[in-house]
Amino acid sequence: VPLNVYKAMLPLVWLNLVSVVYSRGDMVLLKFLEVPRADIGYYGVAYRIMELVLLLAAPVGLILFRRFRLDDSKVAFSLLQILKPAGVAVTIGLFILGICVVFGQYVIVLAFGEAFSPAAALLNVLAVSLVFALANGVLFQAALAFGMECWLAFGATFAALVSVSANLFWVPRHGVVASAWITVATEFVVGV
Repeated sequence: VPLNVYKAMLPLVWLNLVSVVYSRGDMVLLKFLEVPRADIGYYGVAYRIMELVLLLAAPVGLILFRRFRLDDSKVAFSLLQILKPAGVAVTIGLFILGICVVFGQYVIVLAFGEAFSPAAALLNVLAVSLVFALANGVLFQAALAFGMECWLAFGATFAALVSVSANLFWVPRHGVVASAWITVATEFVVGV
């Protein structure tokens, strides 16, 4: 395999690694920081609902990548071409946030049982991160399509450092609620 293939892959491999750290490192840290197991369970349940939404959005991201990539008018790195779907993603995120606030308790109880009903409050916080995460999905695909992997890797590394540092500082004081808000802040950082 030619060396240039490895050079091209390195930012993508690093990007995947740090993305896992900033998106799931909190669960490892919650266990490490000796947060009560029940609270970790509530957080995990709320996070699963959020992951389901992101999983359902993934095919749209792939379609957008193709659209961005096939657009030959590189001059039209068109901000409008990117901001329009990102705005739609923010709108969808706000809609899902509203659904979670109104129906989150029912969804948690229906999917996981009454014992996990305390997870609804965490779901409401994590749903705020969807507003940013869905838009970040659009921005991520655009950046990949326009060959900006190194910038993505840098941004994701910074987000991972913010997430881990904030979790280490705030979780011992405020538990899973802090971790949920740190998830929101991390998604915001990723988008910036």
